[in-house]
Amino acid sequence: MNTSIIVLTPDDNVSQTIGIRKTLLIPEDLRKRYPRISIRSYIVADSTTIDDLAIFFAAQTSDGVIVLCDNRLGRFVKDLATPLFTIIFDYDLGGKSLQNYFWMILSKVIKAFAAFAPRFDNEKLRKLLILPLRNFSADGLRQLHGLFKDGVTADGKFINELDKLLKALRQRQRPKNEANYSRTYIVDDNERYFEYGKEKHSQLETGVPPHNRLCAVAGIFRFGKRYDRQRHFNLSLQGQRIQGTFYDCHGQSAERRPTTHINMFPNDFFGAN
Repeated sequence: MNTSIIVLTPDDNVSQTIGIRKTLLIPEDLRKRYPRISIRSYIVADSTTIDDLAIFFAAQTSDGVIVLCDNRLGRFVKDLATPLFTIIFDYDLGGKSLQNYFWMILSKVIKAFAAFAPRFDNEKLRKLLILPLRNFSADGLRQLHGLFKDGVTADGKFINELDKLLKALRQRQRPKNEANYSRTYIVDDNERYFEYGKEKHSQLETGVPPHNRLCAVAGIFRFGKRYDRQRHFNLSLQGQRIQGTFYDCHGQSAERRPTTHINMFPNDFFGAN
């Protein structure tokens, strides 16, 4: 599990301690079980912007990214917690020493992420976890997003709830033609058919402008796990051409004229077919 833990903090003392102690802040049994986990800090100054953080996270090379966010920096959580596995921690450290507090919180966080990671690595489940959040309409996907978007609550209920929602989303899979089961689609409430394609003929665009810096992060990671940025969903209807209003990776609406299908990436970017 090649995973980076990034601690966002405005506190120089916390940052220095993390720089000195490094993985010794992780309980010994978890260090042995997951030797490819690293930990570092990122000092968030008053002048730090979400663009600064997005540039930093887009450059990460790990397969997984966990963000521990000081609760004084809550303004960043809504933007980071969809692409990255984000946990909010108490800057008062619960009255404990930094070592003891991090042992406690990292034990919960790493176990939760380690349980989540193999589900994401299973392609049958990954295609559900990376559905375009702005354009796939289903309460189940909104509820699944809700497990992450305000920061993960790393307790025993997290994985149980995740599995329940994944099961509901899997029940949305069906072929277009009931006589042909060779191709299955994930169907949303608008009867739009999403097929996670294997072809890589379309390209994800992230240039600024028109995109913002977060488009690139969301085009690489979902809920803290890296996915293939070259693959997209084929979005279509059954028996007719698809058209209408769709929302791109930075939330702008755009009209599409009737076409056979739309190439839509997990971060909601859609370009020319």
